[in-house]
Amino acid sequence: MKKLSAHNRKNNSEQVSNFYNWSRDYWIEKSTSSSGESSSMLSFGLWEGFDIEFYDAQIALHDLCMSYFENLPALSQGLEIGCGIGGNVIRLAKKRNDLRITGLDISKSQIDLARTKSISIPDINVKFIEGSSMDIPCNNQFFDFSFCIESSFHYESINLFAKENARILKENGTTLIADITCENSDLIKLKHGNHFRSINEITHALENAGFEITNINRIGENVFTPLYNYIAKFKERTLLQRYWTKVLRNYSELSEQGVMGYDIIFAKKRISD
Repeated sequence: MKKLSAHNRKNNSEQVSNFYNWSRDYWIEKSTSSSGESSSMLSFGLWEGFDIEFYDAQIALHDLCMSYFENLPALSQGLEIGCGIGGNVIRLAKKRNDLRITGLDISKSQIDLARTKSISIPDINVKFIEGSSMDIPCNNQFFDFSFCIESSFHYESINLFAKENARILKENGTTLIADITCENSDLIKLKHGNHFRSINEITHALENAGFEITNINRIGENVFTPLYNYIAKFKERTLLQRYWTKVLRNYSELSEQGVMGYDIIFAKKRISD
């Protein structure tokens, strides 16, 4: 399998790190609950209701994604690919301390924040490692399950990601991909070096890598427009604030046109012949 060169890995790492170093605090501020609790997640959330906070929407998305893994046996090994600042890993580990969960992210600054957060929480079985989703620094067939929430649109090659995901999973291992999909990425105004793909592109990459798609949940109508309406209530003045308002307005418009979606894809690794 063709791997990314060290030069490309470094460029990807720097690009992702720089973007989140610039924008991370905006999301943390907006998604901190009125009681001062942070989700430690950077997702768009799942907005099932009109009178909820961003924090609640992020927790709702996490809970929906993790419901696919609710029957995992004790001591199962899991990997979050593109774990960001660790909120998904930590929340799952607090609920299921019988699991062994690893968070992987290409950004050192993200990993450092995730480790700092996890150290303050007793009795959770988590660890965080720095590395690329397209060249995962883990052994073949090591994990029982994996998940990637709102991260794969950063990846230069969806095919390399899918193959690496299959490589590190045991046979019959399961994976979940939750992310933005788009049928015409030319209509996205601010791509910032990201790679927006159709649902078919993602599922074909997974199938070609050896996965069987078992479920697709299309939740876009409960993501983009509700999030934009929430953000639009604030009087944004800084360049960063205006940037995200423009991005989310564009996403909301494309969602309402049926061009952009948000999809949760659940798949099982096929048994080799």
